[in-house]
Amino acid sequence: MATLLQALAPAPPPAAALLAHPLLSGAPSSAELHAAIVELEQATLPANRAALDAARRALLAELAAQQEQSRAHSAALAELPAQLEAAEDALLELCTELGLDDAPAGDADAEAGLSRSTPAPDAPLQQLLRQRDDVAEASAARLYLTLLARADELRDAVLVPGKSTKARLEALRTLCALLADARAACAADEEELETIAPAAAQYLVDQRDAAFSGLRTELEDGLKTALDQAGWPPAPAEVAEARGEVTRTGAEVLAAPPVREAWLRLCRLQRVAVRARLVPPPSYEASSEEPAGAVSYAPLFATQVLCAPLLARFAYHFDGNKSTNRLDKPQWALAHMSSLLRLHSALFTPRGAVFELFSAGGYAGVGPRELVNALLVPLRVKTQAARQVLQASPAILAHTVGALLAFDDELRGLVPSLGPAERLADTLLNDAPTFDAWLEGERSEATEQLEEILSSPDAWAIGPADTDGDDEPQTWEAAALQARTAGVQTTHSARGICTLQAALAERAAPLRSLPQRIGFLAIQDELLRTYAGRLSRSLDAFESLSSAFARALPGGMGSDTGEADMVRGLRGSSRLLKALLSASFIEAHLERAGTEGSAVQLGADLSLQTPEAQRARETRNAWRSEREDREVDGASLGELVRRGMRTGVSLRPLGGGHATAAPAAKTAASEEDADVWREAKVRFGELAARASRGLERLVISETTEAMRDYSMRHWDASAPSRQVSVEPDATEDSSGADGSPDEDDPSDVPTPSLIPSLSLLSSHLLHLVPVLQPVQCLPIYRAIATAIAGAVVERVVMSGGAHRFDAQGARRFEQDYTSGWLAVVREVSASATQAASATGSRLPGVGRRPEAPWQRLRDAVVLLSLPTSTAGATASHAAAAAATAERLGLSEAARGVTLSQATRALFDEPDDDARGWPALRATLDVSEALELRVARELVRRRVECFR
Repeated sequence: MATLLQALAPAPPPAAALLAHPLLSGAPSSAELHAAIVELEQATLPANRAALDAARRALLAELAAQQEQSRAHSAALAELPAQLEAAEDALLELCTELGLDDAPAGDADAEAGLSRSTPAPDAPLQQLLRQRDDVAEASAARLYLTLLARADELRDAVLVPGKSTKARLEALRTLCALLADARAACAADEEELETIAPAAAQYLVDQRDAAFSGLRTELEDGLKTALDQAGWPPAPAEVAEARGEVTRTGAEVLAAPPVREAWLRLCRLQRVAVRARLVPPPSYEASSEEPAGAVSYAPLFATQVLCAPLLARFAYHFDGNKSTNRLDKPQWALAHMSSLLRLHSALFTPRGAVFELFSAGGYAGVGPRELVNALLVPLRVKTQAARQVLQASPAILAHTVGALLAFDDELRGLVPSLGPAERLADTLLNDAPTFDAWLEGERSEATEQLEEILSSPDAWAIGPADTDGDDEPQTWEAAALQARTAGVQTTHSARGICTLQAALAERAAPLRSLPQRIGFLAIQDELLRTYAGRLSRSLDAFESLSSAFARALPGGMGSDTGEADMVRGLRGSSRLLKALLSASFIEAHLERAGTEGSAVQLGADLSLQTPEAQRARETRNAWRSEREDREVDGASLGELVRRGMRTGVSLRPLGGGHATAAPAAKTAASEEDADVWREAKVRFGELAARASRGLERLVISETTEAMRDYSMRHWDASAPSRQVSVEPDATEDSSGADGSPDEDDPSDVPTPSLIPSLSLLSSHLLHLVPVLQPVQCLPIYRAIATAIAGAVVERVVMSGGAHRFDAQGARRFEQDYTSGWLAVVREVSASATQAASATGSRLPGVGRRPEAPWQRLRDAVVLLSLPTSTAGATASHAAAAAATAERLGLSEAARGVTLSQATRALFDEPDDDARGWPALRATLDVSEALELRVARELVRRRVECFR
């Protein structure tokens, strides 16, 4: 305490402040004001000095009196122990004389009488204790007054304008040290100062804060004045030219000497304040953990003064009643701040004017982070103030969030070395009610767009031209999606769904919170499941009506109806084609979307074994289960039966468990899969495969049904219904047709009863091949061709037993193959090649060898059309055989093979490599898949074969 008292020795009194004097009415000139101020100083200064001297003398007298009184109390306290000992001795002697030490303890009457007859022995002691307390209070009061006086002196020293900045800063440091010493003294001597310590400390804090605040305001005003006089902020070049002023840059303005001096003084003040812990350390370094624009960010004083006029202009335009302050145009305010950042960020770069000023002021390495913080603060405050209003306007809220997300991305592009910074979008997204309002608005908007897509007249139109609407315009224009899918045909609805999903994914990509991204993922899941349900119900209806998916019913129960006409022919294939194109297009789109960075990151975050990821997976599984429950509850009985037949399980069986237990378990088992679109891709892949199988079955069914008359005709001249010719070589020359003149006409190629099948096949393939991609078309074409070729062999050749074809009938059957089936193949191949060249594909839709799937039919034709013999044949027979070999593309060796040779190879020497079945198969270029048993049956169909 003695050290503190020595430190608090009286200091020279400061100069007294001038008294304020109200100005007279009117508007005096500056000269008059200056004269009035000089006169006022001359009139009041002596009086003030006299009053100050009188107050100083009174204070010194009071302090002297207090010191004298303190010395008297100290002397009294020094004599107090001796007085206490004397009083105790006198008290003991008195007790001994009265015999009180031998009195019985229970004699209450004697004690009462003694107390009434003798004075209280502790009266002197109480008086001495009170005197000691008075001395302690006097000492504390003296210390208290000394502290107050010293604090007042230091505060006045800080606030006196006439002193140098260095002396004023030194006084501020002394005042801060005084507060620290006083707190330390109070902590070390609690008994002495326990009553006045809190009040004294608070008074010192108030004096320190007042001194710092006043000095900071004065220095900031000085810098502001210097900047105003230097011309900050500089006017744009076009404005300066219009005013006739000299165009100046920001660096030229900040290079003015008054600006530099005021800047350095303010920097010195901040350094002193930081060391005295009046303000936190500045956060201008990029390595600082405090994000720019946050409340916890500590800016530099000079930056705040520098940006004040810039922010005042922003407030004028975007915080008042100006027409530029519009809630639905947040991009205006953001663009204004972006332009300010672009315009002035060069000042904060190395060797920039602001960078150099701060380096001279002791803050090296100040970068654009300071400017970004100054610009972000008003934007953050403005966004926070608009949250309640935005929650009531989902459309404006979504627009605002999008603008803020774009601004956050742009900001990091403008300042790559920004470091941690407040994201303006988080001001809205981290507020649960605001984010929920935005998410609900996005869900409602997505639902409305989905309904608009599905209810559009051209929703199921294929590309720019479709058989259902050739004149319908292209309605969906998504540049990025069209660039990726150039030349890919699909329905407008599928393209619209992909565009909508991509837009939702794009809006969710900047979100950093996993629960927030899961919310958008749920909207996309709902969107895709709804569209998949629409496709599934369409396929269900088609399968219910189409005869291609039902067995023949007796009694005409499967007769033609108007509804059945909608699933036949090109109308039926168009419906299946649209479902296939839609499902496959969305599946391919999801495959690409799953490889994008945001989807990969989302899948990785969902796969983490963290509590947040676990909750997100549980939330998503709950949404899926709820959706499946709604689908099952809303499904019809027929749909449930079909779904159960497809999946092999029963949905909601009587006495069974939960309907969605199996799907939910499947989802839980695969939750480690990082592909967020895995389930959706599987769903649309199954729909595409289902539509593809439907196309195959429809084309095969209609084509084979049209061959009914063709499969029942006779192919040999000895049939009972035939008119047998009496001309020579009737066996070779007789027609393979029945009694119908059209069927018997050799020039009618292909056979007239085959033309309906050929027409249907050609129509279907020409409708499918130009639209489908080769990767989609080729498997469908091969399946159709293979099935039809097998049906022709089974129904026409194998059915009906042996010995059904003579030479002429075999030749007509070969012509039906080469001029009928292969003619359709060549026509479709030409169309596929043209479509491939138009889209830039190197592979046609039917492959490079479109006749390959017809190999089974070709093998049957080759074996059936073998000549009976090559020797002794007439010229016409030889020419016909040569034409047949030419059409089938047989080699010279194959043209010499006769029916009898083939019979011996198949029946007599089948295992002989030189003359048996292997050699015959190689010579005739027959497929290795053709079994010996089948080859024998084919040869036995010729009437000339006696096996």
